[in-house]
Amino acid sequence: MYTKEASVLIASIMCVSCRDTNQFSVSNSQVIKLVGSCVACPSLDTVYRWTITREDDVALPINLVTTTTGGDRRNLVVRSSVIEAGYAYRFTDRLFAFLH
Repeated sequence: MYTKEASVLIASIMCVSCRDTNQFSVSNSQVIKLVGSCVACPSLDTVYRWTITREDDVALPINLVTTTTGGDRRNLVVRSSVIEAGYAYRFTDRLFAFLH
């Protein structure tokens, strides 16, 4: 039987747009900038997977039309007018680190 030891990696998301405007909310007329981080992750072997889900569980596509970064980088930059006004959104960043 093959087993592999694994560790739980602690990650965080910072809303750069929120920090820059000193607010805890963002407008659909502005660019939304987020940064994912993981202190213990090996930088070259970490894969980021962003998802954006509206409060009614509708997933927004993450591509170069809706973002300037795509969904597989540490940073996520959502273009203005992609987020619809009147909804709450959940931004999730899943990290996969390949330990050697």
